[in-house]
Amino acid sequence: LVLGATWSRSDVNEIEALAPFEPYASFAAIADYPKPNYTRTGRFSDMTTKRLNAYAATKLNVTDDLKLTVGANALSYDLTGFSYDVIQEADAKNKITPYLGAVYDLNDTHALYGSYTEIYNPQVEVDRNQKTLDPLQGKNYELGLKSGWFGNKLNSSAAIFYTTQDNLPVAVGQ
Repeated sequence: LVLGATWSRSDVNEIEALAPFEPYASFAAIADYPKPNYTRTGRFSDMTTKRLNAYAATKLNVTDDLKLTVGANALSYDLTGFSYDVIQEADAKNKITPYLGAVYDLNDTHALYGSYTEIYNPQVEVDRNQKTLDPLQGKNYELGLKSGWFGNKLNSSAAIFYTTQDNLPVAVGQ
């Protein structure tokens, strides 16, 4: 059984400052170019995000050949502030994303594996109306074969995965 928690706080402060610019006479002249005299022209954003994650996972040995990993992540976050004079507010309380993984040993060399997880990731970016983008949400599925060669000194795997975002496919790979 694994239990854990993380807490973070991030502050974004964007300030604009301008300086007159004159083209360089040559590349060699860059070293002699005087330091620009910046003039502060405005404050474009000041946002604070507080984020708390708590998680739990356990590994279950169903049989000698079948292992399951089951877990979940609980997320709470709070974003406040402004960006380009638009008030920014977003939050979520105890958003749960589950995880399930399985490994089945075919023999001493090869094992099949699969996993499923849900995705929930808040964003701080803004849209064209300067409103905070909705959290990224979706699901991820993965199936594969992993192998251990020469007493597990050389490992290989081949997998295919499928990821959705808001029920629209965004990535398929192998």
